[in-house]
Amino acid sequence: MREYGMNPLSPVETCDPYWKDTVLCINASGAQGNIVVTDSKGSVNTRVGTPKIITDFGYPAVDFNGSGDYYSIINNTSLVLGTGDFTIEVVLRGTTFANISGANRTPLAKGANTSSGWGLLFLEDGRVAWYDTVTRFEFTLAVAVATLTHLCVTRKNGIFYAFVGGASAGTFTLSLNLSSTAPILFGSSLTTTGWFMGHIPAVRITKAARWTTPFTPPKFPFPTA
Repeated sequence: MREYGMNPLSPVETCDPYWKDTVLCINASGAQGNIVVTDSKGSVNTRVGTPKIITDFGYPAVDFNGSGDYYSIINNTSLVLGTGDFTIEVVLRGTTFANISGANRTPLAKGANTSSGWGLLFLEDGRVAWYDTVTRFEFTLAVAVATLTHLCVTRKNGIFYAFVGGASAGTFTLSLNLSSTAPILFGSSLTTTGWFMGHIPAVRITKAARWTTPFTPPKFPFPTA
């Protein structure tokens, strides 16, 4: 499994061959303390709690305190994954993966467990689980605490692939229609109790399968053209 280097900002891709298929692209930006999070594909979000930009690690990232912080991204038709191919990527550095009041720490979720939604949550041992209305699939690889890591899930022709740091972390059949029209919660579970604790510099959702085999994780910020 490949970890990011000490300077994740350089070099970066300048052109994304999947840009036309990208439906969400958030790159943290701005000075220390900035509270605005912008999606380059135009979605609108609402800030809940006190998440903010930090630059302590040499790059801007959204910092979540693990106790009420998240952004609610308003749904639009492009964010409904349906039955097609997709890729979901989250670049993160978790401070802890210990449950909070019995709830799993969740960096990204959309109507999970209801209305054909989905989510990515952390188990306490650092492994990630994908969950939807039918399946809870646990990754075979774990994420180390305080380690910047690229997480990725894709679906290609009804087959789901999981990756941690570009390394394969399992696969299963996923034909479910992910039709939820709920908001995407960036930094929390659907119940808004599984708050992620740590920071996230980049998130991207693409309606295409970028990878189905192990790969070198892309640098961030993700390209916006």
